[in-house]
Amino acid sequence: MSIVQFCRLFDISRSTYYRWRGTPNVGEFTELETVVQRICIANHFRYGYRKITALMNRERRVSKNTIQRIMQKNNWQCRVKIKKKKR
Repeated sequence: MSIVQFCRLFDISRSTYYRWRGTPNVGEFTELETVVQRICIANHFRYGYRKITALMNRERRVSKNTIQRIMQKNNWQCRVKIKKKKR
């Protein structure tokens, strides 16, 4: 089956097909994302991007914006502890 027939079958344009085909490693984590994921899981998602950046900077220099972008992309934001009400 040719690309043109394939695109007509699924009703998508050829440019969309080639853009999708050109995206590298869809669904795979980079080395940095794997390290951030390991830290998040080890701390039960209690640490935010600032604390994880501080932990990462012990090993190598990483920007806080990079860590924040990775956490937002993968929905690894910290879970907020519910505050207790006074009686």
